[in-house]
Amino acid sequence: MNKKRIFAIILAGALVAACVSCSNNSEKNTDKDQALSAETIENAPEKSHFTMVEREYPVTFKAQDEDVIYVTGNLRKASMVAFDRANSAISKNMSSALASAHDRNTENADVLMQDVMAALKTADFDKQNAGFPWRISSDYELMRNDGLVVCVKETIEYFAGDNNHNVYTFYYNFDAKTGEQITQVMYDEGDDDARDAADSLLYDKLTAKYGEIINYDMVTSSIVEATVDGWYFTDSGIVVHFNRDTIAPYEEGEFEVEFTKDELFETAKQYFLS
Repeated sequence: MNKKRIFAIILAGALVAACVSCSNNSEKNTDKDQALSAETIENAPEKSHFTMVEREYPVTFKAQDEDVIYVTGNLRKASMVAFDRANSAISKNMSSALASAHDRNTENADVLMQDVMAALKTADFDKQNAGFPWRISSDYELMRNDGLVVCVKETIEYFAGDNNHNVYTFYYNFDAKTGEQITQVMYDEGDDDARDAADSLLYDKLTAKYGEIINYDMVTSSIVEATVDGWYFTDSGIVVHFNRDTIAPYEEGEFEVEFTKDELFETAKQYFLS
C-alpha cells in the first residue's frame, strides 16, 4: 500500500474534522451556555472543566476458509465530557471533531482491508511473506487541559508489511471557553505580511535544528494546509510538529520546533495564564 495514499486519507480526514468542529459551533453553542461557561472559567481560569473518555473498537479481518487473520487492530474513539451542565454544549463541540477523526480512521481500516483483498487476487502475491496480520490502531492523549485550552494528541499506527510501517501524529486544540477548534496561532488571518514572517521564522527554526534537508516550499504550504493538525499548546508557547514525508524525504523522520508565546500573534496570548 502506498504511504502517501494512506497519509492523504488521514490528513484529509483531519482537515474535515476541523471544518466539522467549526461548522457545528454556531449550531450547538447557545448564548446561555456560553455565558455560563465564560463566567465559570473567569472565576477559575486554571481549572479544568472537562475530561476525556475513550471507547475501543477492535478491528479484525479474517480469511473465511483458513485460520489466518489478515488485518487486526484497535481503534479508539475519544470524546470530551463536561463536569457540569454549563459546559456540556462546549464538550459536544470538541467531541464532534474527535468523532470525525474516528470516522476517518474507520475508513482507513476499510482501505487496509481492501488492499489485502486486492493483493490476495494478485497472481504473484507472496502471502507467506506478506507480514500478516497487517495492523492499524489509534490512540489519544490529553496534552493540556485547563480553563483556557484543551489539547488532544492523536497517534495513528499502521503496518502493511515490513516495508510499510508508519506512525502519524495529529493534534486537536480547542478553546475551553467555546469548544471551537483553534486552527492556528502563528499569524493573524488575512495578514499576508505576518504570514510571510511566520513562514520565514518556522523555516529558520527548522533549518537551525535539522539542517538544510528541509524543503522551504513544503514548509510554506504546510503552514496553511497542515498546521491545523500539526501543533499543540504548551504552558509557555506551542510546538509545531511535522510527520514523515511532509517537509523532507520520508527517511529523515519527523520534525518538531518550539515557539514561545511572544512569537505568536497578539490574540493567541489569551490562551496563556501569564
